[in-house]
Amino acid sequence: MAVSLMNGDPEDDYRFPDEVFAEAPRSWGAVVAFVKRFWRQIVDAAKAAREWAWWKAGQCATGAVSEISDKFHGDLSDPEAVVAVGVYGCLKRLRG
Repeated sequence: MAVSLMNGDPEDDYRFPDEVFAEAPRSWGAVVAFVKRFWRQIVDAAKAAREWAWWKAGQCATGAVSEISDKFHGDLSDPEAVVAVGVYGCLKRLRG
């Protein structure tokens, strides 16, 4: 990991920050798994908005998970809507 970061490996942008959720509540499990599954789309949207930096991945993921949890309360049946809210949560957190 450290070597690829030093070399600027573009795939590092898409590495999901699992360590951020190591002590997350069990109730977040499905939402974290969902965000992880659609992580590439969320990162691409943050890049398109010119808000992305690999070192902000934890902030982005936390924003996506919290926003999805708040809005959908575990109902992830509409992936398109859930990803959109995840992108919103990511950008909201990155923009402070």
